Amino acid sequence: CFLYAFYVFTQLGARCELQSQSRHKIVLTSTSQALQEIIKELEQPLPLCRIHIQPWEQEEWRQWFQLWAQVQSLPIAQNYFTFLKQSGVFSATSKLPELSALVRQPLMLYLLGVLHRDGLLDEQILLLATKTQAITSATLLWEIHQRLSRWLLGYPQTGGIKTMLLRSGSTYIHRTQDAIADLLQNRHPQDVLEHMQAIALQILHSQRHQITLEPSHNNLPAFYFHSQHSTLPLYTPHTPCQSLFVGNQQDRAGSPTPQTPHLQTEFSHPKLGEFLCTQAIVAQLKLVIQRQENTYGEFTFVLESASSLAQQLYNLFGFGIVSPELENLVIEGLRREPQDEFSFELLCDRLLSFWYGYCRGRWLDEGIAHKAFAHFQALQNPANVEQIHAAVGLNVFLLLCACHQQTKTTFYPCGNPESLSEFYSQALIILIARTKVLHPAAFAKRLQSTSLTCLNLSGADLSQAMLAGVNFGQIDLSNTKLMGANLVGVNLQDANLAGANLTGANLTDANLSGANLVSANLTGANLIGANLQSTNLTNTCLFQAVLEEADKEIAMLNGAIFSIKDFQTIKQLLSKSADINTVNYSEKTAAWLNNNAIGNIIESAEGEPMMSGDFYEDYADDETVLG
Repeated sequence: CFLYAFYVFTQLGARCELQSQSRHKIVLTSTSQALQEIIKELEQPLPLCRIHIQPWEQEEWRQWFQLWAQVQSLPIAQNYFTFLKQSGVFSATSKLPELSALVRQPLMLYLLGVLHRDGLLDEQILLLATKTQAITSATLLWEIHQRLSRWLLGYPQTGGIKTMLLRSGSTYIHRTQDAIADLLQNRHPQDVLEHMQAIALQILHSQRHQITLEPSHNNLPAFYFHSQHSTLPLYTPHTPCQSLFVGNQQDRAGSPTPQTPHLQTEFSHPKLGEFLCTQAIVAQLKLVIQRQENTYGEFTFVLESASSLAQQLYNLFGFGIVSPELENLVIEGLRREPQDEFSFELLCDRLLSFWYGYCRGRWLDEGIAHKAFAHFQALQNPANVEQIHAAVGLNVFLLLCACHQQTKTTFYPCGNPESLSEFYSQALIILIARTKVLHPAAFAKRLQSTSLTCLNLSGADLSQAMLAGVNFGQIDLSNTKLMGANLVGVNLQDANLAGANLTGANLTDANLSGANLVSANLTGANLIGANLQSTNLTNTCLFQAVLEEADKEIAMLNGAIFSIKDFQTIKQLLSKSADINTVNYSEKTAAWLNNNAIGNIIESAEGEPMMSGDFYEDYADDETVLG
């Protein structure tokens, strides 16, 4: 119970001094999200130490299968164990690493056991796990959760799941009809599924582990949700940053409302809720490209106007930063949609029109962000307008990257560099500045686990940007301005940096293997620990650059220049002979928008950024806290 946990934590504050004088430790287990909500309400911070639960090994598996045999039967447990052992998932060097990782988690081992018991975990899953190594773990996770959903709701076994013969030792194949009927209560399975998705999206948008619902929602499946009846008075906060919990505190969260029965609802396990959130987001994105026929027989988008599309995206993505796991599952869900119902190309087109309007500040001018603020405030999400605006920009940027990966096309976040009116060199650096309201290094930290090979940032202005650890491998950064940028540990393998200006950039421990640095300016750049293996340094300026003596010798042999005068002379000669056509993109875009102050917004930081875990840890991960 949330309130009980809060009470325990408040009592801990009074006992901290006693704890410091003894060897006793207090251990509490909680999800990351619930813990953060409680900590925000404490008057004094507690000296907490985080412990991660380690994956299961042989002894834990032995005990679990003994208990599984007691709960089910010995033949069922033996068949399940044999199936997993023959697939090799118990081995430390398993050929199915994604499936092997799942069986080391108690929840997933149990869910897979349910599927196996009822004939829904078969060789097809193993085949998919083999292919997953070349695709993404989301493929396997989506299939498992899809089968669980169909198992729960009694769907006909469609979509590749065939009815299995009764296994030895099994008393039934699927859930009983009585259990399914009790869950559906004369409702269509699709209606139940959409209801669950709507509630899941509310929980996600609230950014709280628990939300308040009307008593009419008491028929949610216990497999996915845990609901508790309560008659405590609700408090309406004066501002979204005030108290986020239901409590009995006068004036702390606002004015009390009369006592009314309601439900405090949360996911039975966040990993199960994550899949429902994914399905809800997929449905919302399908609506973006959905068409309808008007009275004249013409087909138009359901969200025809630019403002209605923008409002849809702000209400969908303004809650906070989408985790990499959720992003991957959403893309997998969209990939599985029938081709006659969904198109990545069409989604890219609609998102691009929104994106370029976002870069010009259109949606702020039209009040779209402020309307979204009211939407999230109603769900007690503490985000303000600036945070919502920043989250939408980052999330749509990530979605555009992922969609262009699927279509195998190039994404120009700054617009067309060949057009004066369509190119905005500072579009991305302004997004980086905006995301600082979420966290000082929000953009860089989130992109560390994202593939950006579809990006073309040629001519972009990223001066002073905090990009430590970002994966820029294989992308086009030619003629890009990266003066003073923090590129510590960045991956620039096989990237095109021809003509780029990296004056004063921090490239400590950067991977420049195979990168093209022809005629790039690295004056005063820090290259200590950088990987320069097979890097093309022809006519690269390394005047006053900081690098190891061995790397300096290699650079000289590869054509690097250590004199700024020689570099400028050669660059002029090459320009005249048209060997390198350097375009001054910033002058081209001056007519569209003059924003020279952005360099003062973003500050470069030294070294690897450290971030608080609440933004970027998977909110579904269980954790143990020592107080």
